[in-house]
Amino acid sequence: MAILTSQYAKALMRTVQNPNVKNHKQINEIMKRFISLLRKHNRLNDLESILEKIKNYRSNRDFFSGNVEIEYAKHDPSEDVRTYLKSAFPQKKFKITATPNPNLISGAKLRIEDKLLDYSAASSLHNIKQILLKTNSI
Repeated sequence: MAILTSQYAKALMRTVQNPNVKNHKQINEIMKRFISLLRKHNRLNDLESILEKIKNYRSNRDFFSGNVEIEYAKHDPSEDVRTYLKSAFPQKKFKITATPNPNLISGAKLRIEDKLLDYSAASSLHNIKQILLKTNSI
């Protein structure tokens, strides 16, 4: 499956905006690696389009389409999510689709663009288990 120019643009923006990136030297290194990646995948011709998308994202704060899908266990969090998104992106219109999921014990799963944010009980328990396994606590 081919990676879209918008995915490259978002990945580059997220990488450069990482709080651990603190100076121009690090940004230059990221850009060198990014260009090498494009060259490796024969996508160097897309660089201008990728940079144009980044420019649009920065000027419009248009990081995503506004479509949000929510699966929830018991409490429909769509109003809380809508309130948060409206404060973060005041010019953006949102379409939130909320669906109860009987397989969830508690919590919710949000899908925004190509990201899945899993706030379910099962996910939390899995994360706790992984931490305990890493620290040899079990």
